[in-house]
Amino acid sequence: MLSLDAGAIRPLRDIGGAITKKRLAVAHDDVAGRPGELELLYSIMLAVLSSGPMDERLADSLRILVEGLGADAGEIWLYEPESEVVRLAVLHGTDQSFLERQKFAVGEGLTGLAWSTRAPVDADITADARFLRRSVVDAGFRVYRAVPMLSDPPPGVLSIAYRNPRALDQESRSLLSSVANTLGLVIHNEVLRDERAGARAVLDGLATRDAVARELQEHVLQTLFASTLALHAASTGDDLDRPAFNKAVDDLQAIIRDVRSLIVQLEQEPTLFLSARGLRNRIESLLAGTTAPTWELDFDLGEQRIDPRIEVELYLLVRELVANVHHHSHAAHASVLLHWDGDMLTLRVSDDGIGFDPDEVRARAMGLLNVEWRSQQLGGTLVIESAAGAGARVSCTLSLA
Repeated sequence: MLSLDAGAIRPLRDIGGAITKKRLAVAHDDVAGRPGELELLYSIMLAVLSSGPMDERLADSLRILVEGLGADAGEIWLYEPESEVVRLAVLHGTDQSFLERQKFAVGEGLTGLAWSTRAPVDADITADARFLRRSVVDAGFRVYRAVPMLSDPPPGVLSIAYRNPRALDQESRSLLSSVANTLGLVIHNEVLRDERAGARAVLDGLATRDAVARELQEHVLQTLFASTLALHAASTGDDLDRPAFNKAVDDLQAIIRDVRSLIVQLEQEPTLFLSARGLRNRIESLLAGTTAPTWELDFDLGEQRIDPRIEVELYLLVRELVANVHHHSHAAHASVLLHWDGDMLTLRVSDDGIGFDPDEVRARAMGLLNVEWRSQQLGGTLVIESAAGAGARVSCTLSLA
């Protein structure tokens, strides 16, 4: 089961920047008029970010949620990518009828459906054929709500059940979604930590990168906490603050991408990168696995050999740029160019998408900041050319003399 070194987490010590501090303050003020709801949210946060094994923290969080919402049972399901199933990991409630089925394939049952559609599923399970555990209905349960955890793919599904027929009010629905998203991001971060521990042997002597990793863990947890409160605040009340809601969702999804990218960079051992495939084939595989836009690769390094560590950094830089195009550009076509000219190497990623204001985006986009940081690590010169409606071109030129 997942485990966590409590020393790596110091939640709420430093929100990690003026923007995040302001977001947390605004979110706190917005829900301050609902003290019971705010207290419940804080209690769950403290439980999931506390010390101890991950399964115990998830169980405590689920117990607090179920009791706080007056539900009769609750479940946490975790996704297993190898078998493409969601498996029951935590159950709160004394009724053992929920153990009738302890895993569902993606798209199967209400739980698998919530995972595959990335959307909450509500059901009167006495009349919904998609609910596949008849013993739960026989035990007197009537209402079931399954909510996917925010990520792509979702690391799991959170669900609650009631015996008495009832409709969840909007505040309870949004609170349930906020908790699901929080648990999902903590679980996702935990998986990355486990992957990092598995690669610890190759990082002996890379003390600077290890220090960056520790800072990353603190930043992620603090931003996660603030963004979740913002998401919850924006989605409660009579009127949905759609721009704030969408902004919070974007922030949380950006955290996931940034952590995945940075952790790989911290842990990628250059000797593991070297193979018969080489840099070109790795980039080709990356582009082939990106669903949109349509990619073209112009790769010409001649017979030059690049230091393996630089190859790793180049690949990670390409991957970051490709991810930015995929997630933000809305482009139909894009290209990656990697050319060697004398002692100079040029990397350029272009797209015909919606474009952006580089100065405005640079101030708030972690993806672009990651690109600049990687370019600096290579000793390169980064040029970003874009404007609204005019696509984008990002070039990095470096001397390998």
